[in-house]
Amino acid sequence: MSFLKFLKSRAFAWEDINFFEFEYSTGNMMNASVLFRLSLNEGVYTAQYKKNGVPDDKAESFVVDSEFVNKLTALLKLYRLDKWDGFKKSDKRVLDGYHFHAYIHNTKNQRISASGYMKWPKNYSAVKKALTELYTSL
Repeated sequence: MSFLKFLKSRAFAWEDINFFEFEYSTGNMMNASVLFRLSLNEGVYTAQYKKNGVPDDKAESFVVDSEFVNKLTALLKLYRLDKWDGFKKSDKRVLDGYHFHAYIHNTKNQRISASGYMKWPKNYSAVKKALTELYTSL
């Protein structure tokens, strides 16, 4: 078994997340996207939230505590984002559609990656709603 297959065969270690990013488009105009991000640097978690219509460099940043990280982790587990890994689907017949991407990394070098263009994985809308509720509470 290759090392990559070995990593994929293990359950994702949610408690060890060191990077999370979920972004989706809301149209085809400039800055028409929403971004949720969490990163761990030197033992400190920082959450970033970019609202629709806001330039990337104007995203809000917040130092967050373990309670926020635990809520995010619980949300990702609840909606089984580990099952999204490898999702990469698109509807090539649509020219001006919507897209999303999701990336999750942990300290055990496990990764989850998903993206879509006019195609969505299971629970996509619920995840968007739950992330919006969590990040707007900052």
